[in-house]
Amino acid sequence: MMKFLKITLLAAIVLSLTYCTKEAVDAAKKSVEITFTGPKTFVRFTLDTTSIVGSFSKDTTIATINLDSLAKANNASLEDISKVEVKKVTLLFESPISGNFDILDTVQITLTSPTLPNTKIKIADVFNIPAGATSFELPVVPTENLLDVFKQKKIRLYGKLVTNKKIEYKTIIGLLIETTVTAGGTN
Repeated sequence: MMKFLKITLLAAIVLSLTYCTKEAVDAAKKSVEITFTGPKTFVRFTLDTTSIVGSFSKDTTIATINLDSLAKANNASLEDISKVEVKKVTLLFESPISGNFDILDTVQITLTSPTLPNTKIKIADVFNIPAGATSFELPVVPTENLLDVFKQKKIRLYGKLVTNKKIEYKTIIGLLIETTVTAGGTN
């Protein structure tokens, strides 16, 4: 009988320590902030041949973002993620091969989600495009936390492009958005 009580008591202590340890681990995970590379999104804008000089609004196809898988790959969960921020925005002149960004005066990039159509967030803009450039980094506009948009799993990027001359050839511009994700740090 005494042996049974000792085993029962030992089992109760082990179970309570296991429960407390899980609680402690969960609390620790939430209190430690980790930042990791977030989703990279690449899209293209196409400017058709035109003799009109001025402002063009272009939208891209919808890009799919899997924030949940990214969190799991970094030992976090979607619930642990507290912030998504744009780290870098790069424009790439893809075609025509001999072209460059001299046809543009300004570029403004806006982010939204098809499921949040009233949420449009400006993430980058530039008013002084380097002469002869075929790629360049746009200054990132400080924004609020983009977590709500990225949790929607689909995003859409809009570009407002202002030309300074007619577009003589169909022009394709690539856009690469790089983000960082922060998880934890909520306690």
